[in-house]
Amino acid sequence: MVNAAVLHPNQADIIYGDQSGRVRIWDLTQTTVKDLAVIEGEVPVRSMAISNNGVFLIVGTGEGTCYIWRSENGTSDNYTPM
Repeated sequence: MVNAAVLHPNQADIIYGDQSGRVRIWDLTQTTVKDLAVIEGEVPVRSMAISNNGVFLIVGTGEGTCYIWRSENGTSDNYTPM
């Protein structure tokens, strides 16, 4: 079950998090889905935000922890944890 989602500023990707702690990127142009991360302990994703330029992605969990990923060029295919 999807708990939170954001539309990437490129308008081609939806990033979403679910009840099991998975964060995924859905490429709308190619209709493909790839895993970005799995939150340890299968903690549910509760909220998400993305910066206007797509560089930062922030995910909040049911335990109150925030995770931040950074993309050097703002694309959704190269996020790395901070």
